[in-house]
Amino acid sequence: MLVHGWEAYYGLNPNSEADFSLDFDSDGYDADGDGEISPDEKFTNYEEFLMDSNPSQADTDGDNCTDGWEIYWNNHRPDNETRGFDLLDGEDGLLDYDDDGWEDWEGAPIKPAREESSYSN
Repeated sequence: MLVHGWEAYYGLNPNSEADFSLDFDSDGYDADGDGEISPDEKFTNYEEFLMDSNPSQADTDGDNCTDGWEIYWNNHRPDNETRGFDLLDGEDGLLDYDDDGWEDWEGAPIKPAREESSYSN
C-alpha cells in the first residue's frame, strides 16, 4: 500500500491500488536484453516509493542513468566493485563504474557502421 499523500503528490490515484505495481515512467531495465521490460524488470511505483525516487521521472537525480538501471547495477555489479549508485545523487553518473572508458551517463560507445563493399561489377 502506498501512502496517499505521496501518491497525490506525484499524480497517482490515492483511491486505486492498481498503480502500486505499475511503472508509469518506464524506468525499468531490460536486464535480459530481449527488447521488452518484463514485470520482473520494471521499477514499480511501490519500489519508487521505497527508494524515495520520483515515479513520474525515469531519472530522478538527472544523471542520465535511469532509476531502474541504477538499481540493476547496484544488485548485479561485479564482486570487486564497491561503489554503487544513489538514485538521489546526480554526481554518480559522472563516474565510470564499469571501467569502459565512458562515464556511465554516456553509455556504451556506438559502433561505427560497416562500410559498404566498394568493388565494381
